[in-house]
Amino acid sequence: MTSPWADAGNLPFRNSVFDALIPIGVLHGLPINVLDSLDGIIREKGLTILSLPRLPEGAVLNDLLQRGYMVYRYIVRGFMLADLRDSSFYLAPISISFRILKVALEVMKPLLRLFRVLERGYLLAFKG
Repeated sequence: MTSPWADAGNLPFRNSVFDALIPIGVLHGLPINVLDSLDGIIREKGLTILSLPRLPEGAVLNDLLQRGYMVYRYIVRGFMLADLRDSSFYLAPISISFRILKVALEVMKPLLRLFRVLERGYLLAFKG
């Protein structure tokens, strides 16, 4: 077994060894090229799920999108997700309060985009 301590940009695993990777809250302080290391150790049909309080150092949202990630922003503590590709909103609970909130956000979508509100805060990104 390889030691669990390693440079995130040079992981001590052979290529295409993992079916799934779920780094939760650990990549935001690292350079964006660490994602290249993750891509190297995940199998072709593998799944990567990132949970980040903010984007990695030097990264912009498009860096994740260009790498094939579907990127969502947590809203209302995760009860609602905003798809950052097209600003679609998805609800977890189906209640009248959340439906009203969703309609309000849909109406405000141009302002949310203009002021880049959805680009700040906790991210959830999927690939695979």
